[in-house]
Amino acid sequence: MILGMVAVGLFKFHAGAPSVHDYLRPPVASSIGVLILLRAFSSGSSALTGVEAVSNGVPLFKESATGRARTALALLGLFLGSMFIGTSVIAYRYGVVPNAHVTVLQQLASAVFGKGIFFYLLSLVTMAILAIAANTSFAGFPQLASIMAHDQWMPRMFMARGDRWVYQNGIIALGAVAILLIVLFGGDTSRLIPLYAIGVYMSFTIAMLSLAKKHWAARKSERGHGFIIVIGAVGAMLTATVVVISTVTKFVEGAWIVVLAIPLLIWFFHRVHHHYQEAAEVLRISDQAMKLEPHGLLVVVPIRSINRMAQATLAYALSMSPEVIALNVAFTKEEEAATWW
Repeated sequence: MILGMVAVGLFKFHAGAPSVHDYLRPPVASSIGVLILLRAFSSGSSALTGVEAVSNGVPLFKESATGRARTALALLGLFLGSMFIGTSVIAYRYGVVPNAHVTVLQQLASAVFGKGIFFYLLSLVTMAILAIAANTSFAGFPQLASIMAHDQWMPRMFMARGDRWVYQNGIIALGAVAILLIVLFGGDTSRLIPLYAIGVYMSFTIAMLSLAKKHWAARKSERGHGFIIVIGAVGAMLTATVVVISTVTKFVEGAWIVVLAIPLLIWFFHRVHHHYQEAAEVLRISDQAMKLEPHGLLVVVPIRSINRMAQATLAYALSMSPEVIALNVAFTKEEEAATWW
């Protein structure tokens, strides 16, 4: 739909459209400052995220998974770049600028096709894509939290699965944080995007540095290691640049939360890990020759009423220990009065 809108928008007659020379004419040097260019760079970078979904989903491809993933990544880059450049060009052609009430895509759809079925269909599809995109973190974070909890860097409660066999504690924690951010920022996506961009590109930086480090350690046993190390290092440098620029240029707009949250999270992870190490030290047995002494067993059997099942349960309890307590809990006055035994 985006590519179709770009194609029509490029060739449809528009009386106020600039000439071809206007697209190629360089801007006046004094009209654009370095800070504006850096802000545009950091803002545009957030529109290029999502490609990591291909690398994360390589095991889902058919064989050969690596080749199919490369093809998918190349197609994704081609489509994403075409849409990004195309919408920028037709936005300039129709004089569309961002505002707080209508998105650029809706303004472009209205200018190119009018407020007909295409306009509303594009809005519906955009909403559906955003809903799916918001759901991805609820699938990824609980899984990541369970792995970190298994390695003792997060509380073990994140390892527990619920009735639907999902890591429900991770979902609940992420939902609570999401609600808090929406309330703090008033649901303004333009203020929330810096948080998203910094978090995503910081994870990109860490991932590519880790890739370069891994191949540097194995450089004598794997072929093509040098090329991968260079790609990882250059990519990490570019994404780290986005992190720094986004943090500096959008610090007041909300990026300060990331600057504050990341050190706190790292401190929290180390405190959790230190706690589990201390607990393991306390529970560790130093004397392997210690003798275990038997202890008496007291068995408590919950009893609702006297019947054959209760008799069999009490008999089994007496086989375990001579000390058995039959316990009945009455929830109402009527149940208490009916308990004659």
